[in-house]
Amino acid sequence: MIHLSKPKFNDNAYKYIKDCLDSSWVSYAGDYVSKLENAVKDYTNAEYAIALNGGTSALMLALHIAGVGHNDEVLVPSLTFIATINAIKHVGAEPVFMDCDNTLNIDSQKTMSFIEKECTTTRLGLQNNRTGRLVKAILPVHIFGNLSDAPIALNKVAKENGLRIIEDAAEALGTWSYSGAGQGMHAGTFGDMGILSFSFNKMITAGGGGMIITNNKEYGEKAKYLALQAKDDAVNYVHNDVGYNLGLTNIAAALAYSQMEDLGQFLTTHHTCWDTYKEELKNTPGIELIGPSSKYIKEESNFWLIGIKVNKEKFGIDKNELMRQLYVNGVQTRPLWIPSHLQMPYLKCQRYRLEKTELIWKETLCLPSGNTTTAEQCREVARIINELQKERS
Repeated sequence: MIHLSKPKFNDNAYKYIKDCLDSSWVSYAGDYVSKLENAVKDYTNAEYAIALNGGTSALMLALHIAGVGHNDEVLVPSLTFIATINAIKHVGAEPVFMDCDNTLNIDSQKTMSFIEKECTTTRLGLQNNRTGRLVKAILPVHIFGNLSDAPIALNKVAKENGLRIIEDAAEALGTWSYSGAGQGMHAGTFGDMGILSFSFNKMITAGGGGMIITNNKEYGEKAKYLALQAKDDAVNYVHNDVGYNLGLTNIAAALAYSQMEDLGQFLTTHHTCWDTYKEELKNTPGIELIGPSSKYIKEESNFWLIGIKVNKEKFGIDKNELMRQLYVNGVQTRPLWIPSHLQMPYLKCQRYRLEKTELIWKETLCLPSGNTTTAEQCREVARIINELQKERS
């Protein structure tokens, strides 16, 4: 079976975890937490990096620190993993669903249109004309690791209206801008705060876990303070704010730290997958690779997960049948997430001009492209896809 994605571990992973066990430093107070935070800061050029027990926890804490709370609203793409939306609800706020563009990322122009046409600036902030609620933040997601242009395209209007931009960069560690606006900046550092995920299938893994990264001193210090129970005096148990128990354990940090050592190798593997699929599928009718494309940013994507759009009329079968046929031939793929506005908890939430979201969802299939996926495996996947197309032409 050619798997969709599998983690890869080096010898230091075992060494560092054993070090935690031998030293008895297994909780969030160990040295590997600091080592991981420093490694990510050095890599992304972020001033602050706070290791947490999950990407969802990171999003919840970032939203809370940004002042998003009960009965507020957050502009967010519907086409994302539901954890992004759940984090908004966990802080008591409501999502307002935006459409996606051809890269699957939030459509910045439609989001701008919503702010300008559907909202009013009041003395309290930006008010949604339909619901009367205050819009507090924009939450773009860097889908498949490809940069969303929203943090740059919407930066001016966000500042004018007191909106915070929080980037869900869970899939985007290793993605950065090499030209254009934000040159040299990494995913997660364009907005007020960004979050990373260390879940099992991400660019680096701790089995779970996440991180807030930011260049804002106030936000960075508050995130660290609140994440570890808001301790003003740890010896005498003095707490002057409502804190959380969100720290990443030293064992998990040790595993993620060992993964950071191999991030360059992982990125090379993902780039090779992209280049191979691009070459092998370039003449396949009905197949279109989903990659980065922005007038604002020239990016070096990490190509975390590689998706294709399957046009049934041109290819001969739809995405679901292609997924089934690939599985029969020993290839694991997966469909795209069901759009959040179609999920049961969010059926009544406001949506704005979702003209592409459902169509792209119905056509998109994710191909094997993990840290252990080889060029030979990618060629084999492409060969099967091409053979299936030829059978129907």
